[in-house]
Amino acid sequence: MADWPATLPTEFPEDGFTLQPASGVIRTQMDIGPAKTRKRTSSAVEPFSGTLVMTRNQYQNAFLPFYYNNIASGAIAFNWTHPVSGNNCKMRIVSAKSVGPAGGELISLQLDMEILP
Repeated sequence: MADWPATLPTEFPEDGFTLQPASGVIRTQMDIGPAKTRKRTSSAVEPFSGTLVMTRNQYQNAFLPFYYNNIASGAIAFNWTHPVSGNNCKMRIVSAKSVGPAGGELISLQLDMEILP
């Protein structure tokens, strides 16, 4: 399993960072009354998203090779640090949504990711 490249940023800025608690519950809407709920799984993923700011060089020479070659465009999990707890965890990139200028040589990369159980 690959590790997040050491040459890339490892922390998400607080603004725009969202982490959703894992939910293994399934909801079934009823015709009348409240929805029925039940536990579907005990090993649900934790979805989160955030924006990483990096240089154009980091994006071209570290992120893209890692994304396409090491983790097969998000199909393969990798080791990284949990963005809240700081513990080591396995993650996958669900989508790399946008790349935009962040001033000068910097760009911002919007990532949707999931923390695996």
